Amino acid sequence: MLQSYLLIALRTMRRRSFSTLLNVAGLALGMAVFLFLAEFTAFHWGFDRFHANAERIYRIVGTTPNGAWDKVPPILLTLPDHVTGLDATPALMTSASGVVSYKPSTEGAQALVFKEEAVAYGNNDLFRAFSFPIRAGSAELDKPNTMVLEASTAQKYFGCGENYQSILGKQLQLSNQFGTAEYVVTGVMADISEQSHLRGTMLFSLQTLANPANLAGNDWAQLVPTNTSSFLDGYVMLKKGVAPSAIETQLEELRKKVDAKADVRWHLQPVTSIHLGSGFSDPLPNEGALKLVAVASAIALFVLALAWMNYVSLSTAFGLSRAREIGVRKVMGASRGQLMTQHLLECAVVSVVALLLALSLVELLQTPFNELVGAKLSLAMLASPSALLAASAVLVFGTLVAGGYVALVLTGVETSAVLRGNFARSSRGGRTRTVLVVMQFAVSIAFIIGTLVVFQQLNFMRHKDLGMNLDQLLVIEGPSVKDVANSAQSSASRTSVALAFKQEAARLPFVRAIAGSQNVPGKSYNFNTTGIMRPTGERGDEKKQYRMFIADEHFFDTYNMKFAAGTGYKTADNLGDLKVRFVAVNEAAAKQLGFRSSDEAVGAFVQWGEANGDDKKGQRFQICGVVKNYHHKSLKDAIDPIMFLPSEASGYFTIRLSADNVRGNITTLETLYKRLFPGNPFNYSFSDEMFQKQYEQDTKVGRVFAVFTGVAIVIACLGLFGLVAFMTQQRKKEIGVRKVLGASVFGIVGLLSKDFLKLVLFAIVVAAPLAWWAMNAWLQGFAYRVELNSASGVGVFVLAGALAVGIAVLTVSYQAWWAARANPVEALRSE
Repeated sequence: MLQSYLLIALRTMRRRSFSTLLNVAGLALGMAVFLFLAEFTAFHWGFDRFHANAERIYRIVGTTPNGAWDKVPPILLTLPDHVTGLDATPALMTSASGVVSYKPSTEGAQALVFKEEAVAYGNNDLFRAFSFPIRAGSAELDKPNTMVLEASTAQKYFGCGENYQSILGKQLQLSNQFGTAEYVVTGVMADISEQSHLRGTMLFSLQTLANPANLAGNDWAQLVPTNTSSFLDGYVMLKKGVAPSAIETQLEELRKKVDAKADVRWHLQPVTSIHLGSGFSDPLPNEGALKLVAVASAIALFVLALAWMNYVSLSTAFGLSRAREIGVRKVMGASRGQLMTQHLLECAVVSVVALLLALSLVELLQTPFNELVGAKLSLAMLASPSALLAASAVLVFGTLVAGGYVALVLTGVETSAVLRGNFARSSRGGRTRTVLVVMQFAVSIAFIIGTLVVFQQLNFMRHKDLGMNLDQLLVIEGPSVKDVANSAQSSASRTSVALAFKQEAARLPFVRAIAGSQNVPGKSYNFNTTGIMRPTGERGDEKKQYRMFIADEHFFDTYNMKFAAGTGYKTADNLGDLKVRFVAVNEAAAKQLGFRSSDEAVGAFVQWGEANGDDKKGQRFQICGVVKNYHHKSLKDAIDPIMFLPSEASGYFTIRLSADNVRGNITTLETLYKRLFPGNPFNYSFSDEMFQKQYEQDTKVGRVFAVFTGVAIVIACLGLFGLVAFMTQQRKKEIGVRKVLGASVFGIVGLLSKDFLKLVLFAIVVAAPLAWWAMNAWLQGFAYRVELNSASGVGVFVLAGALAVGIAVLTVSYQAWWAARANPVEALRSE
């Protein structure tokens, strides 16, 4: 019986090749999109789940009324002495970036020098808790001046091939804010998975910094329990059966012993929640990828649903022309169940063919898609039991629903009706196709609106006035150590070299301005702090947070920033060790300090910490100027209260260049840089490009939206194309009669098009409010955004509607044109 059903299905598909081709093409496109985005969802869902002990690993997060952060103080290194129920306490300090160099022992061989950003200090518990396999040697990070590096980094420095044993015992030199030190390679680990929130190329022993002599005066990084500065990434791996709440209770008791006055609580965050978060409103720090996954999943399901709608629409249209066949089978004794089985089998065959084609498309387009989303995805990511079950369930469910509905429609009418073959013209069949066409175009129009809004927001962020001028600004990374060969030089000596670079560069004819800073707009600040308030401040003001930014006196002019009141400071106002005479603040900071105006803030004194505080607090400084608010970070975030501290900073050199011969001018600067800072790599970027990188993820979202919007439109048009072909075939005689009676080609095209255009217009009415709600919710993630109820926002909806109508007109008109141009004699003869 099954063989007979299969044979009939194949014959029917061959006989109705046009409708079969449209069905297969639509389903294949929908399934390909679904598989691509299923890979994407599986990739993000799998973050940190590959660790063998993932369910027992937690990150320690501090929360205050002002927010939450993922850094903890050094007391966490002694947790096993205070907290029971722990198997491991991994710890990291990511403030390790600097210059790494390797001097081969071969005579005359050139040293390899690289600026490394993705490096950290850590302890051995990282390898006890996390699944980072060691490929050679062992992790000995609990000993000072040891290190473990990734396999690819080992290749980069040593060119060792697969013989990682050969590099054990070799030394690399790290020069960063903690000075210069030699580290012995004790182990090589496999490259860390892309699905790990912990990424890095090298791990240096945190124990090295336990010696105060290795801190180079950075007392904030002392690894002593009494240090309350939060700068470590702290984790715990719980013993089996231990509840997180029990550990949190013990952590709270420990916190009270360390600093009872601190308005902070320590929480345990599951490691699997760090990437996605536990929900859309998770208050703990996370990478926030859950919204991205939700959007990707919604697009995948909508596009696949479009494909199934397309199948239902075309199958009920072309399948109802088989009315007489169905009627004859019923008369000859075929049951409804047998007829439904026949149609379900036909649907299954079409689905299998479409799935095979979709898999081929995915393999063919995998590399371009990976470049589009910026991740290494593959179908192998769907091979896990949960992913495979979910994907299979969606595909099987869709096949059964779509195929089952078609089978019910085709077999559910009375025999007398189907023998007359009139059901294809019945109101029931027409209503089904009307609803499906409206739904298909409503989804497509919503996608068009979403894509246009995303790109409108990106364009808004790229061109909004930032309150500073980033054009022709070259940012050069400062040296980690001013002389690799003489790393013991004093801090004052190193500062004088940085000053010499700025002075010599300023004399170059193409340099318009130059400034030194410890960070730059578009990247971050130097640190955050509380405890700053006016002497007459109110209770609770000391808990407000401020962003601290360290720069020299030329920073404001170089970035073309404006002052709302007052002027900038002098670099000489820095008294050393974060003690200063004057500071500048932005308007947001002046407002948070309680000043009624910028003019009132200028000349006022501000207290940082208590008068009897430690050597970095308990000081007073005077506000010399109020900088007009500018966007230091992306427009996703509101403008932060910022305090600018004077310093002969050399972390970054920002240079405003003339527009002529930029490439040659950079070469001249490189020569000067390498002469004054030998052994340091010359790394540079343009400030505007650096700032725009903050929108890289949103740009990828926009591109994905655009691509899959195009696919959705193609699927909808395939369905519309097939339905128009079906309708013109049904009205072939009518068209012939109209032409004989003198109807023009354009008149017939209009006649055949108007009904479908009405449906598209109705789809616009359905899609517009839904798209407005969805995109308005998306825009809430941006502190500065386009307004959908503005003229430009309304224009997006008008443009989307016009595009939908235009696409529908082209699709319908093509078929209608050929039908109208056909010889009426042939149409009349066919009857």
